[in-house]
Amino acid sequence: MFQRSQGSEVAYIYGCIVLCAFPLLTVVAAYAVLKYMNSKRRRMKQFREDSRNGGGANGNKPSDKMHVKEWLHQSAKRPVKVCASETFLRISLF
Repeated sequence: MFQRSQGSEVAYIYGCIVLCAFPLLTVVAAYAVLKYMNSKRRRMKQFREDSRNGGGANGNKPSDKMHVKEWLHQSAKRPVKVCASETFLRISLF
């Protein structure tokens, strides 16, 4: 009796690899697009805020704002904006 599946192990392995790699590559590409769009959104938000407030350090209006990174953990940081005046100190998250 002839066995039809004999010799098709390599094609089966390649098929499994392709079927598993396609969703994985799709998830990685979606993650990269999200990271890129988030950084672009953050830059645009910063640009709008600076132009609304007279330019900050780049314009002619002085600003008491600093953009810093808050250290949360050994491997975790987040961007924070610190605004200072004579009467109060305000910390905003991006």
